[in-house]
Amino acid sequence: MIEKSKQFKRFLSTAPGKVLLSAIVFVILIASTITVYAVGGNDFVATVLDGDKTITVHSDSAEPYDILAKAGVTLGEGDEIDASAFDAQDSCVISVKRFINVVIEESGKSVQKSLAARTVADVLESGEYNITSKDEVSPEKDSVAVDGMKIVIKRCPRVTVTADGKEYHALADGQTVAQILEENGIILGKDDEVSPSPDKVIKSDTKISVMRVTYKQETKTETLKYKTVKKQVTSLAAGKTKIVKTGANGKQEVTYKVKYVDGKRTSQKAVARKVIEKATDRVVNVGRKPASYSSSYTANEVSKGYFIDSAGKKVAYRRSYTGQSTAYTASETGSNRTASGMTAAVGRVAVDPRKIPYGTKLYITGYGYCVAADTGGFVYNSSTIVDLYMNTYSECISWGRRTVTMYVLA
Repeated sequence: MIEKSKQFKRFLSTAPGKVLLSAIVFVILIASTITVYAVGGNDFVATVLDGDKTITVHSDSAEPYDILAKAGVTLGEGDEIDASAFDAQDSCVISVKRFINVVIEESGKSVQKSLAARTVADVLESGEYNITSKDEVSPEKDSVAVDGMKIVIKRCPRVTVTADGKEYHALADGQTVAQILEENGIILGKDDEVSPSPDKVIKSDTKISVMRVTYKQETKTETLKYKTVKKQVTSLAAGKTKIVKTGANGKQEVTYKVKYVDGKRTSQKAVARKVIEKATDRVVNVGRKPASYSSSYTANEVSKGYFIDSAGKKVAYRRSYTGQSTAYTASETGSNRTASGMTAAVGRVAVDPRKIPYGTKLYITGYGYCVAADTGGFVYNSSTIVDLYMNTYSECISWGRRTVTMYVLA
């Protein structure tokens, strides 16, 4: 037996033996190929997705509708199949899309749609809703879509950032303005301005503006305008004026802090002034010829006594007058100087200086403590006993004409 095996091996090494060996190998290869083809061509496994059902089918047909029939799936009016994932040689998946009615709610608005779909994702893809990974969808996108379903889309806030002449678009998932700017590589300078503020949490679609702010100091030489000082004199007829001294403008050096926003000048603020040449005041005499004095000025004169002021304090006085009062302000006269030379201010009142000398300390009911500082035009042509200085014209109007008691303090 061993001898025969040796003889066979020697035969295979000869030319006729090698031909025989090649023929045997060829036959074996052909037989193997036919077997694989038969298994692959006559029976394969397919998966049918219908609603929430997953059906596995063994089929010898590669036609999707034959596979559906074998799975016992029937299609109604408007239903569709999706065989995009069907490949008889690889993945054999067929998705059944049923015709349904759904409501899609987004930003408080609802839209009804009728379409063929199996999942929520199918519904959204049909409308090109462009859902991002940060948007919320309820039910979730891989949920089975059923007739009458309501799908709610909650968008992640969209943000448009304008900075340096460019626009950046981003999604704000509970982030602050500062975080969004950082994510987009936008660095703020110490004077830059942002709207809304950097610490604001974005909860809705928002436009963010970044304004690049710089400051520069600029110095200018400007005119220093002269002032007009009016003095009341008795040497001129009432209503007449005479220029005593002509005014002259001066010069000053003004330094401004200038604000630039995105390269454009927007505002300036004076931060320093230096007078180079002083201005000279223009002095004008205003005539007020005295006439007969009002008898009412002395009619209610009372000598000596005490009164209680507005704070409840007992105050001594040496004389008092009761009569009509009026009010005036510097904007009416055009000058902030009084006849006595004092600057016009609340607490400095106009009187008849022949009765009450300048500098006399007074108390006037409804007005308070004050000092005689100016000459009232009323002394020449009315029964008024005092003209009270107010800061504004509206205060003068509010005071109007009212009766007061004027006490000359002891």
